[in-house]
Amino acid sequence: MNNKFSKYVHFLEVGGKHFAFNVKDSSAVALNSKLYRFLTDNRDNTALVGKTSPALYEALVKAEMIVPRDKDESKELIETFRRQESSPDYFGIIVNPTLDCNLRCWYCYESHSHGSMMNETTANAVKALIDDKLTQPELRRLSLSFFGGEPLIGWDKVVMPLLTYATERCREKNIRFSTGFTTNGVLLDSRKLDDLASLGLGGTNFQISFDGHRPFHDVSRVGENRRPTYDRILGNLIEAAKRGFSITMRFNYTPDTVDSFADIFSDLESLLPAEFKSNIKCNFQQVWQTTDNGADVKTKAMELARVFNDGGYATDTDVIFHRHVCYADCENSIVVNYNGDLYKCTAREFSPETREGLLTPDGKVEWNERFAKRMERKFADQACAVCDIMPICHSGCTQNKLEREITGLCPLGKSDEDKHHYLLEALTKKIFK
Repeated sequence: MNNKFSKYVHFLEVGGKHFAFNVKDSSAVALNSKLYRFLTDNRDNTALVGKTSPALYEALVKAEMIVPRDKDESKELIETFRRQESSPDYFGIIVNPTLDCNLRCWYCYESHSHGSMMNETTANAVKALIDDKLTQPELRRLSLSFFGGEPLIGWDKVVMPLLTYATERCREKNIRFSTGFTTNGVLLDSRKLDDLASLGLGGTNFQISFDGHRPFHDVSRVGENRRPTYDRILGNLIEAAKRGFSITMRFNYTPDTVDSFADIFSDLESLLPAEFKSNIKCNFQQVWQTTDNGADVKTKAMELARVFNDGGYATDTDVIFHRHVCYADCENSIVVNYNGDLYKCTAREFSPETREGLLTPDGKVEWNERFAKRMERKFADQACAVCDIMPICHSGCTQNKLEREITGLCPLGKSDEDKHHYLLEALTKKIFK
């Protein structure tokens, strides 16, 4: 029995109970105190574990908590990640119909291009790209989603023509099709919902941001002629949810605004019938320019998330205890700007300096050296490769790796104590959710 405990198995005590926590698949096994002490005392002696309790030993082997001693777990895990992030059964296209916007939010990182709009040549190139992907025999799912700028500005000129084309072609090829929008929600009227329903896209997701309750939101999200937008956006959102569309309410909080989101909960409770709550998910994200007092404000956000969750809404926060695979990390996902420039990440300005390729008029993807560097850096950080919490850590964002030098140290600056605390929080969230 030349085996070892997996480097990704951690023996932890949470709430007076003992667990073996395998972060590779986020599985946890409850242990009594005697067994917990026995396993921790003999972590380096799996042979004794096998002799003392053969049944337990076999169960641990089956659960891949005990693995062959010569198994290179880091290498196998990275190979698994590579397969997942380049799977040929899926392709995702994010289109920026325009970089123009009808709001001017103070923290927006984009330089809006007034009057910009995808022209017919570039739209036809996107259609050609769709056709090319639909010829791939392994493709099973295609996603065409919209970002910006404010994508709903380009509804008639860009969005509907592309969606109509994509849905028809995917039906012909029997390919699953989905779409979604990252939008401020101001222009999300009944006509657009009708258009989507007519294409059979009634399950479309809209991510719509709020910058706090009305007094804060209407100062931050300034509309035309400085008109308030909170009530209009919330009304559009509720109408969409009542019609069966999927809504992600992104709550962009700061230390000054975080408490006000409790009042949004009150508004939803008074305006949204209970049977439609399942159509809404609430996602708490701190505005990145306001990192001061981060620990206190994140605690408040997590407490508010529990209020929404207890009230019947699905929730997420920016405190993540599992490996989050970003679309920008995936080779089978691209961002097409209105002018045909290609990018991977939507969380950065769409500038000529940061583009990673071009979409040719015949729908071919031509990547540049920046994209090659991104892919090269993806798993190049040895500090991450050897880390025993790598399977659940989301520090592997290729955008961050592209923008920093590899130092050999944890890119998040986590000490061993920090990692232990992170593991405890991850396990707590799993078993007490």
